Amino acid sequence: MSAAQRPAVLLLGLVSRHAGRNGGGLATTLVLLANWLGRLGHHVALASPGKPLGLDEGIAWLPLAGQHRMGQAAHLAWYLRRHRPMALLSFEMRAARMALDALLLSRYGGLYGAGFHNALLAPMAGWSQARTGRRTALLQRIASRAAVLITPSAGLAGELAGLLGSAAAPAVLPIFNPIDSANLRHMADNGPLPRGISAAGELVVSSGRLVAQKDFITLLQACAVVARSRPIRLAILGDGPLRAALERVSDTLGLADKVVWCGHLDNPCAVMARAKAFAFASHYEGFGNALAEAVALGIPSCATDCPHGPREILEQGRLGRLTPVGQPEALAEAIFHTLDHPTPAEVLRASAQRFEPRQQAQRYAAALGLPSP
Repeated sequence: MSAAQRPAVLLLGLVSRHAGRNGGGLATTLVLLANWLGRLGHHVALASPGKPLGLDEGIAWLPLAGQHRMGQAAHLAWYLRRHRPMALLSFEMRAARMALDALLLSRYGGLYGAGFHNALLAPMAGWSQARTGRRTALLQRIASRAAVLITPSAGLAGELAGLLGSAAAPAVLPIFNPIDSANLRHMADNGPLPRGISAAGELVVSSGRLVAQKDFITLLQACAVVARSRPIRLAILGDGPLRAALERVSDTLGLADKVVWCGHLDNPCAVMARAKAFAFASHYEGFGNALAEAVALGIPSCATDCPHGPREILEQGRLGRLTPVGQPEALAEAIFHTLDHPTPAEVLRASAQRFEPRQQAQRYAAALGLPSP
């Protein structure tokens, strides 16, 4: 890379090639942010173990070599010394820890920013005092080195600021994750449908990794309540370690012939666009990309009022019902209401304009102090 191509920003995210959308939203966010910063005229590089799908041709990719964090940190430090990006922005805790190591090894003098995209307090519930103390100390180390901290929701920004609790910490800026409505609509019109989606019944859709955080058990219990009085079908988009256990729960609840397990889909939008309702049951989030994508597609939606994201995405409940976390009966009532009183698609799509990627990329560029190209 020549001096003229010195990257304005290096984005660091420990994501794999196949992450993204219903396999986890961080890769989708990284790709959209990198592409739109590039389209705004900034030279952008992205560092990750695997090259995420969908990167524009002009985005440089640094494949992090090595099996261990320190080996990858040394590779990152080499890149920082050689290419001297104006800004380095890490995404999530593991990447921030690697960034601290690389900054020390490279003596990097540019701006460092850290992004956090998942709730911080909720995952620490049940941790020992010692483990919680180590996590808090790491957050404080990151904050002491960073010039800016970024979160995708105001709720998470407030949580992070409260955890740091120090006047010396930099400002925490909430910047929505980018959601590309036009591309989502294109994907919805051109994607294949898995078997079983076209069967009779009102289609309810949910999307996410099959992990405890997403609380698909509460969703299945809620749908079992709804299915007693109306012919719904539930499509679950995503895969993960709990799939076999969730299928057993589904069978126990009498939903075996009503649930379509779609697995990971590179293009989930074709299924989502055929939904009468989108239901989101997470215990916690940082934003909730899948919910925001449903809103952008004009799909009537309901969600748990979890920390953090759904309340902001659904505009305090104006765009869709918010229910307490972990309460199947309340979520079932929200699904009934969403099916019977859907928010108009045009209202949802208009609201999703606040997530459009160009304006989010512009806000990131301003936060990182990138000069106008």
